[in-house]
Amino acid sequence: MAASLPTYADARLAVLNVLSHYRKETERSFGRQYVLEQAAKSLGQFGDQHGGLLVMAAYDDLFRSGVINFGRAIHQSGPEWGHLSEHGVDALNNVDRDPSNPRGYLAAIAPHLKDQDIALSYLDEALDTYNKGNVKATAVMLGCAVEALSLSLRELLKARISANGGTPPAELDDWRIARVLRALEQQLDSRVAAMPRHLRERYESFWTAWTSLFRMTRNDAGHPKSIAPVSRDAVHGQLLLLHEHARLVFELGVWVETEF
Repeated sequence: MAASLPTYADARLAVLNVLSHYRKETERSFGRQYVLEQAAKSLGQFGDQHGGLLVMAAYDDLFRSGVINFGRAIHQSGPEWGHLSEHGVDALNNVDRDPSNPRGYLAAIAPHLKDQDIALSYLDEALDTYNKGNVKATAVMLGCAVEALSLSLRELLKARISANGGTPPAELDDWRIARVLRALEQQLDSRVAAMPRHLRERYESFWTAWTSLFRMTRNDAGHPKSIAPVSRDAVHGQLLLLHEHARLVFELGVWVETEF
């Protein structure tokens, strides 16, 4: 059976893996042709047009998203040379789960996003816009993904209250997410002493801070009051933070379903 052809995601990861060797170098520079050839070889596609086109597209996309800058020195400043930007070094420090590697990022977060189709749909777009350099759009999509996670936890809590013979508070169905979050927090606080210690400590330390951070960043990006309401570094940090927030929501959901 013939080997399957590599995908764009394969090519992007191959280029990132080659570039990761330069993140600790003093000058962080390289020749474009060398990176392309090494990435193509790692895919088993050296000399093949299909793989070569994918590798070139991935390299150029990493330039457009700010991971790579053109040039090696003043006298070698053309696009045939490149060097890692500071943003690129940060991305490559943890390439297996960094948003610059969407496939790896999604694979790392997937265990905590089971049955979270709505959140995943927004997260897919957040990663797409992030890697195109559209960080305001990323902030909005990321905020929507986090809101979807909060609403899924709300549904679990409502179901559990009803199953126990109670009536869910009307505020849990308010159209304003801030009020829903407040009502959700009040319900969880009422039973916080029953949580396992590790979950209680993480909930009390992070829940309010993280949900507020994601919501405020989305609002800042969605309300046109500033030319640059959010920075790439801030959005990058929040995409990484989502790994931990999704885990917290997942663990709270398991506890609500079994113990609340």
